[in-house]
Amino acid sequence: MKVFPKKILFGAIWVVCANLYSAGIQKATIAKPGNGSAAGAQFTFSGIRFVPREDVFYQQIIPGLADLAPTIGPGYKVGVFTTGKYKGYDLIWAAFVPGGSTEETSQNILYDLRFAKKGRDYIFLPRISDIADPAVNPAKSSNILPDVFKKMDTVFHIDKDFTVPFLENPVKISSSHSRQTLSLKGKGEGIVKPTQFQTVFKSDIFGPIVRLKDENSAGFTVDDFFIFRPDGTYVILTYVPDFSTRDIQWKTPSKKGGEKEFVLSALFIPDEPAKVIPSVVPNRYLLDKDLEAVGQNRWGDSIFELKDGSHPILLEFFHLYEDAEKDETMAGEFSSWENKSDNEEPLMSYSEFLAAHPVLFWRDPFGRMLRFNNKKFIPSN
Repeated sequence: MKVFPKKILFGAIWVVCANLYSAGIQKATIAKPGNGSAAGAQFTFSGIRFVPREDVFYQQIIPGLADLAPTIGPGYKVGVFTTGKYKGYDLIWAAFVPGGSTEETSQNILYDLRFAKKGRDYIFLPRISDIADPAVNPAKSSNILPDVFKKMDTVFHIDKDFTVPFLENPVKISSSHSRQTLSLKGKGEGIVKPTQFQTVFKSDIFGPIVRLKDENSAGFTVDDFFIFRPDGTYVILTYVPDFSTRDIQWKTPSKKGGEKEFVLSALFIPDEPAKVIPSVVPNRYLLDKDLEAVGQNRWGDSIFELKDGSHPILLEFFHLYEDAEKDETMAGEFSSWENKSDNEEPLMSYSEFLAAHPVLFWRDPFGRMLRFNNKKFIPSN
């Protein structure tokens, strides 16, 4: 399942895939006929020659299943199998959008469908397509795909066993460093600027695992990791810390206590919905000299707080908390209001805010500085 941006620039994402795979995987090759532009380039990887998208079939509407009719397609040729069972067949990618209420957001949830195609024959490949809720998944729903392709005057088949490993969805993926383990978060398509990404490590199966160098950009966040595939799709991966903040060994006894629970979560700005404060703190906002060690996790890693109580990170966090607590729509959603009587002012002063240890920092196994926010200052919803 994933979010499908309405505007797609496939050429850009295809170019970054070619660059990343050619740099990171020895068996990948680049052939650039003509002037070597993205439109003419051909990129071979794992038995498939990937090409810029070519239209194969128009969007197919499935009426009568929801307020907003589900659709399949458009379908695109994204490559040609060069070896194996389907040598000479085209690799086709299309999206199944389940539809739903017309009150849904402008972004649609979609599922990947992949096929091997030769002539009028379409072979559906479930192992490299999205297998999800049977109520919306065309691989399991009764006759949705066969009926659609029958109306297109084609012959429909299913091959339940065939796979292309690097097009499968990795549930977890690790580097040679045992603590560098990532989990599947989602998938998508979108605009990619190669210069914004850096390779974190390389997988023998999935190729380069990358992340943004610094700031959030065009729908991508510095909190996430990505696998950009040569067919124009990408996988979103996330890192889950391998310790609990409840088990921190504090240097100062006064910092102990189960009431201090910290969470790794992005902060959303109520008045600026497009702005998000990520869990990863960009280097230019936080220097090592700004921090002091206040404890250790179970691995012996240092846990930090800010030395300066007037640091911009703390001031910004307090103002967000202050504005939200004054917002009547957020009433009762902060744990800092617990045990307050109706006659008491729930808003903490800034000195009380600092005394509650609002933010902790920790450098993760990927070298990123992560911020953990005290749950007292995070809305419960």
